[in-house]
Amino acid sequence: MQNRLKKLRLEKRLTLADVQVKTDIDFKILENFEKGLENGIPNSLAIWQKLANFLEVPVEYLMGLNDDSRH
Repeated sequence: MQNRLKKLRLEKRLTLADVQVKTDIDFKILENFEKGLENGIPNSLAIWQKLANFLEVPVEYLMGLNDDSRH
């Protein structure tokens, strides 16, 4: 499974702080998601969905479950 969060964030020229402000997701959680350390975080699927909505891609694409980036 490939985590595309950092790749998409950098393509949009956003910092983690930018994403944190715009999504209201804790900065440390964002760091962990980019490192692939989301296991054990409560509501991780809801966080993936929030990030996918913000980045305008399907959650499955963001998580690396498929290669279709169309929303």
